[in-house]
Amino acid sequence: PMAQQMQAAIMAHIAEHLAFAYRRKIEEQMGVPLPPPDQKLPEDVEVQLSQLVAQAGAQLLQLNMSQAQQQQAQEMAKDPLIQMQQEELKIKAADMQRKQQKDQADIQLAQAKLQVENKRIDSETQREEMRLASAQKNNEQKIKADVITKMTKS
Repeated sequence: PMAQQMQAAIMAHIAEHLAFAYRRKIEEQMGVPLPPPDQKLPEDVEVQLSQLVAQAGAQLLQLNMSQAQQQQAQEMAKDPLIQMQQEELKIKAADMQRKQQKDQADIQLAQAKLQVENKRIDSETQREEMRLASAQKNNEQKIKADVITKMTKS
């Protein structure tokens, strides 16, 4: 029984400390000090105060939850398995970027080859046109020469 009484007293003491700590945080959230716990409040002030305390309590809860999530994320970030997965993701991202760059370079190379081929075709076309024009001129001269030869013979 004595041990149970001591344990109950210790638990009550801890609860009182937690209550005061929570009260301080509520006051910080509200930005105003709360009246002493034993003071009787007018009803309208009590209603207003209860609304402010509810809001501050919700904000405090949200703050505590976000801090807990942040701490959990930091703990997970230290996990070697998570670190390995993050490294794998970085490697995959780098590989993807390398492939995109290679694809881009391949496209540029193909475009350059196409331009060279088009220039070669243009050049061959020009030479063929010049050859045909020259052949036509030669034929015309030959025909004229033949006509002159036939006219002089008759």
